[in-house]
Amino acid sequence: MQNTQDVLWTSLFAVVALVALWLRRFALAKFATIGQVTLILEGWSLAHYPNLVTPDITMINAAAPEFTLRLMVIVLEFGALFCSRPWAICFIFSRAESACQRPHFRGLERSLPRFASLT
Repeated sequence: MQNTQDVLWTSLFAVVALVALWLRRFALAKFATIGQVTLILEGWSLAHYPNLVTPDITMINAAAPEFTLRLMVIVLEFGALFCSRPWAICFIFSRAESACQRPHFRGLERSLPRFASLT
């Protein structure tokens, strides 16, 4: 049942991408293509489960120690909370004061006065 749903969703994303390209809706086509590729990769990985490299490496053999996996979850949660904000990315990666003056970051220096004093 899961395979049928994956094929249907992948097909739907493919049709949406083609129609969006035909109608010159490039943003919609991009997101539909992202969904299509994601589902293709998911189906490919599920087709090989539990083997990663047949027959030598399985999912259980390739797993990191539990302590490492727990640390990875903490780091990923921190990254999802902190780095997904545009002002945080601007603050971390900007080398000059003009980095936050780009059109998509205008007005952020007024909303975050504590970071404006650090530049």
